[in-house]
Amino acid sequence: MEIKIIQPDRALGTLKTDVVSAESAQRIPLLKAGQIQIFRNNEAPAQVTYLADGVSVAWKDGFYVILEPEEGKEMIPGVSINQPGHVPVDDFLTWVALYGDSPLDFAPLPVDTRPWESEDRYDRLALREEVEEETPEDTQPSLRSASPPILPPIIVDIVADPASEEGLTDGNLDSVGSEFEVDQSDVPTVTGRIPVSDPNGLPLSLTLGLPADPLNSENPSLPTPFTSGGLPVTWVGTGTKLLEGRIDLDGDSVPETTVLSITINNAGDYSISLLRPLDHPINTPDGSNDEDALTFVIRVTATNGISSTTGTLTFEVEDDSPELLGPVEVQSVDEDGLPGGIADGNGDLPGIATTATSSLRIKWGGDNLDDTTGLDDASIGNRSVAFTNNTVQVTIDGVTSAPLTSGALPVSTTILADGTLVGYTGAVAPTSTGDASVVFHASLNDDAAGSYNFTLVKPLDHPTANTEDDLQLKFNFTAKDSDGDVILGNFTIVVDDDTPIATTVQLTGTVDEDGIVDVNVPLGGDGIAGGIGDVAGAATTASGNVSTLFQSGADEALTYSLSSVISGLPALTSGGVTVTYAVAGNVLTASTAAGTVFTFAITNTATGAYTFTLVDQLDHAAGLNENDLTINLSSIILATDKDGDTVTSGTNALVITVNDDTPIATTVQLTGTVDE
Repeated sequence: MEIKIIQPDRALGTLKTDVVSAESAQRIPLLKAGQIQIFRNNEAPAQVTYLADGVSVAWKDGFYVILEPEEGKEMIPGVSINQPGHVPVDDFLTWVALYGDSPLDFAPLPVDTRPWESEDRYDRLALREEVEEETPEDTQPSLRSASPPILPPIIVDIVADPASEEGLTDGNLDSVGSEFEVDQSDVPTVTGRIPVSDPNGLPLSLTLGLPADPLNSENPSLPTPFTSGGLPVTWVGTGTKLLEGRIDLDGDSVPETTVLSITINNAGDYSISLLRPLDHPINTPDGSNDEDALTFVIRVTATNGISSTTGTLTFEVEDDSPELLGPVEVQSVDEDGLPGGIADGNGDLPGIATTATSSLRIKWGGDNLDDTTGLDDASIGNRSVAFTNNTVQVTIDGVTSAPLTSGALPVSTTILADGTLVGYTGAVAPTSTGDASVVFHASLNDDAAGSYNFTLVKPLDHPTANTEDDLQLKFNFTAKDSDGDVILGNFTIVVDDDTPIATTVQLTGTVDEDGIVDVNVPLGGDGIAGGIGDVAGAATTASGNVSTLFQSGADEALTYSLSSVISGLPALTSGGVTVTYAVAGNVLTASTAAGTVFTFAITNTATGAYTFTLVDQLDHAAGLNENDLTINLSSIILATDKDGDTVTSGTNALVITVNDDTPIATTVQLTGTVDE
């Protein structure tokens, strides 16, 4: 038996025929795309479509099949058949199929042009009679009633461009990725086309299905669980052209807020739109620099009405993370504003504020969900800012200082249950900012760009004496976005010192040489009460308190002392001999070679009590009877506050008056005798 094979001759642009033995194979092996394939009549086509005069094309097993034409007829207008050969009609019918890229471009005609509807055409092609003669009735194919096998649509799995939370409102457009991901996108919406076609030429309908979970080895068809703001994402629109991932924001068990929207049309055009942030996992220990990505594998089903094929549209949603817009502005507080504080002073900063606030300059990025309960508990779905630790770094002009003290007591720090950082003295940590031991407290807030509030409650000890030097306190904070990515930052508070001042109070005291008892021989001689210009009494001591000469400021309480600098004391003589001064501790001694002339002592450094004691005479101006001599002690009287700042009393703050003594004539009568 012979079977004719009709093949395109590309060189000639015509068809050529070959005759082979039917016993060699039912189907001739194909060598390259565009060749043809044959079928024997027991594989008769289920559908025959008229193509050109004397030529029919049929569909069989997924191939276009050419029914042999009559001799001398054209296969395609303008293309003639060379030596068509002979096929015995009393044996087997020959069916020849195009395969591959269809070089002859055969296209099926509408079904109303089917040639089998014309009996004379079947007779002419010897189809009906020969098939009926050669094929048993029970196996005879029905050329009138058979339906063609339909091939499934072809759909190509693709990976789309990623969408990014950086494109959401307040997103941070950057190139930050993570240890595991490279930042590739900063847009929330991506579009493209998934390749899809139907080999039957039938119209297609495309729909979307649940995301597959390729990581679920036991059942990868289960949808991947996603959350947004800690709320589970529910997929709505499965089996349609619009698939939405929604969350239930209002708690009514109905997911109404769209997080992710995916659309597709029948041509395969898709659009992926990210509307709200998704929760991404944390892959680093501290959550910093962790812009990882979530992978979505969306099922796409194409159907031609008879068969369907499911492919996948894979894409990533890149994370966003918070950033700092720059250093936090340095703010200052001033101990001058504390109770008892004194405005101004050497090195003072402007103002007397004891509280400070400023923006933390956080740009939260796409994951900027914030709760409305005021809890700020840093849970998923709620951005937050908190102190990284309770460490407070203390510096002076950039140089690390000794640990904090207040009133010479060590200052410890702790973080209260509400997140407030507190500095305190004593062994017991406070439980609120109102505890008596609190020295300062600071709190953080995640509203807007974040902010801090600092309050100075008590003075801190500053190390540099006699100036209003500044302490810099640096606090560390961690800003965490709504899916746990963090950025670390810090802010600095300057605490300006307060210093004591001298008041304008003037103190005086009076002593009288009339009360001196002879102690320094040979000057000798006790004082004599009375005399012209004498003051009442004959006291040789004067006492009082210097505390009123000073105001402590915030760093109370003051201690009082005498300066060793004696250059400001008056020049005095006693018995014509220059008086010299010496300070030992808190006692000033004025003396000559003959002995002590007077002393001045701070007898209680805590209260400021003093005593002046006149021991011997001082030389007063001559000829003025019992005139007065003044001793201005102001230049050596000091007050020192709790953190070591010292101030000298003001001009004429303490002046001691020494009343003179004058001789008198006694009642002694002396006689003498001379002899001429």
